Amino acid sequence: MTAIRSFFFAAAFLAAAVVSTPAPPVGFNTNRDPTYKPCDPAPGTPAQPNVGSGACFVEKTDRNPFYLATGLGSCGVTYNDNMFGACLNPGWVHSGYWSSCGRKTTVTNPANQKKIEVVIIDVCTGDDQHPFNCNDISFTKAAFVALGGDPDKGTLDNNVEWYFNDQKK
Repeated sequence: MTAIRSFFFAAAFLAAAVVSTPAPPVGFNTNRDPTYKPCDPAPGTPAQPNVGSGACFVEKTDRNPFYLATGLGSCGVTYNDNMFGACLNPGWVHSGYWSSCGRKTTVTNPANQKKIEVVIIDVCTGDDQHPFNCNDISFTKAAFVALGGDPDKGTLDNNVEWYFNDQKK
């Protein structure tokens, strides 16, 4: 009888512990890599103010976008020149509080008003002389060309604007 009473006490204690331990928010990156600074706001902190005229958070690149060599991206997708994909700073992907892998993203080239939708499939980094910041984005060849890029040059002649399609509007 004592063993049964102890079992019920232990079961009740474990149930209380499970109920009182909050789960991470849906989509939260529980394996966040702290190597890079996160680009997204930490849970429970206010988001950055809107940029531009829409209700979304619109990013404008500091660096003129380039196009990516084909291969296996850090999001686990093997991509080719025909896909509409993009890479972001690691702070949006593995070092972010929420991983942006697979997020659909709208990109506009203000110089020619071309607008496309891409999927985040990889990370891009820079170096001390050419940093790849949280607001920078680069593309697979098909996306790069659709924005007006010349593959022989390798980079667009200007900055672009982009936002995640799943933001609250």
